[in-house]
Amino acid sequence: MKVSVALIVYNGANYMQTQLNSILCQSHQVDEIIVVEDASTDNTIEILNNYSKENSELFFIHHMYQ
Repeated sequence: MKVSVALIVYNGANYMQTQLNSILCQSHQVDEIIVVEDASTDNTIEILNNYSKENSELFFIHHMYQ
């Protein structure tokens, strides 16, 4: 069974690291993390990019621009 996690994010920097760490530390490993990033103005994009670099096989990040 394939396990996917989908997130829609806008200015979520205050909670992003905690949320991603929680997802990555689950007892059943996820197969993919799909993130739709909705033109955040805080450092959400930087956090997502750092996690994506460390776990490139898991992360699929889609950026939406207004």
